[in-house]
Amino acid sequence: MTNDILKKLPRKPYCCDNLSGGLIIRSQKIALKYRYIQLNHMIVNYLIFDIDRPKGALAWEDGNVATPNIAVINQKNQHAHLIYFLAAGISKFPGSSLKALRYLAAVEAAYTKRLGADFGYAGLIAKNPLNPFWKTWNIHNNKYDLSELADYVDLPKAGQVENIRTGIGRNCDLFENGRKWAYKAVRDFRDDKSYQNFLSAVYNQLLGFNNNFLSPLPSNEVFSTAKSISKWTWQHDKEAYDKFMARQKFKSDLASEARIDKSMKRTKLAIKLKQEGYSAATIAKAMGLSVRQVYNYLS
Repeated sequence: MTNDILKKLPRKPYCCDNLSGGLIIRSQKIALKYRYIQLNHMIVNYLIFDIDRPKGALAWEDGNVATPNIAVINQKNQHAHLIYFLAAGISKFPGSSLKALRYLAAVEAAYTKRLGADFGYAGLIAKNPLNPFWKTWNIHNNKYDLSELADYVDLPKAGQVENIRTGIGRNCDLFENGRKWAYKAVRDFRDDKSYQNFLSAVYNQLLGFNNNFLSPLPSNEVFSTAKSISKWTWQHDKEAYDKFMARQKFKSDLASEARIDKSMKRTKLAIKLKQEGYSAATIAKAMGLSVRQVYNYLS
């Protein structure tokens, strides 16, 4: 199980020994020496739950849910982090499936409730299961599909997930609102060719969204999301813009063809009625046109 974590750690994870002292970024090798470490980055490979009560490692038995893969235990107070391994990671890139993220958020919300875990926990930093400061209980190494985890709980409906807003739920909302804003705003920053200005703007916008949550995400998590959104949008904007212009031109061409076709039909009808002996005024009234328009068609 430890090998699995080593394979999927972020290249430069956040880490620290004391949460109140702030987070730092270090290489994997150095970060593993710290008590707290970032397990997920832009791909969620683990669901992590913070149990702030004695015997926290057994919360899954009390909640009657799936057995976690690992319980990382504070030996002083018996609080714990429960970690579930996912068989397939769920990506959080701007081009990723929002439906998959919503499903992940729903599962996380349901488990948070059943485990009695901390709803304010963002999931950015976990007790390092490879650090000897904690007691690590390696329970099993079978990885879960989300559907397997979902079998143990009643999933909240889409509207309820936003109200619950667990770590991934808040991240999902931040991600969705942020990328929608960035897709439109990016062209305002193309003139000065400054990616850094665009990144700063996205980050500030996400901070505003984040402040609307009852339990805001850590600024580090907000910045990681802003960086992902801004980088992807900056790289793909020209392609997206070209596709948008192509769609607009296609719609315009169709509209032009329709107008031409309509005009040709009116011309044929006006000429036919004129040949049958009707006056221009009568033709205009019948076709809902002005007399001048009828003369234009007849000419």
